[in-house]
Amino acid sequence: MKAKLFDNQLFVDDRGTFLNVPLDYPKFNFQGKRTYICQNFQSGTVRGFHYHKKEQKIFICLKGAAKFALLPISETDNETIDPYNTSPEVYILSENVPKALFIPAGYANAWQGLTNDTLLIGISDVTVEESIKDDIRFDPEKILEKDVWKVKWR
Repeated sequence: MKAKLFDNQLFVDDRGTFLNVPLDYPKFNFQGKRTYICQNFQSGTVRGFHYHKKEQKIFICLKGAAKFALLPISETDNETIDPYNTSPEVYILSENVPKALFIPAGYANAWQGLTNDTLLIGISDVTVEESIKDDIRFDPEKILEKDVWKVKWR
C-alpha cells in the first residue's frame, strides 16, 4: 500500500469550523485503536526518523502547518533496513487545507513543524505497547548530516 494525502471532513459556517476525525477509514482497511496529539515548542523542529513494519498511521493538522517526509523501506534477506535507499515523498499538512495523511506500514517517516503553533493529531491502528515493539529508530544526526533524504528542512 502507498502513502496518500486525502480529503478530510471540515465543515464551516458562520459560527466556525467542525472537523470530523473518525477512527476507522475503510478505504485504507484501517481501524484506529488510539489517538494522540503532537506539538513542537518551536517551528523548525524535526521529529520522527523511525519505521514500523506493522503499524499504520493517519495524521491531521489541527493548527499551523507541518512537512512530512516518508521513505518506503526495503528489507534485504538478512532483515537489515536501509533508510538511505531513495528520496522520500514529501507532503505538507496545514490547518487551512482539510487534508489528512495516511502512512501505511513500511514507511520511515519524519515531520517538521513549519509554524510555532503546529498541532497534529495522530491516529494509529495499534496500541502503545504494540507500537513500541514495532518501532525501529534511525539516527537523525546521520540522516540530517549527510542529507540522504534530500529534504530541505527549515
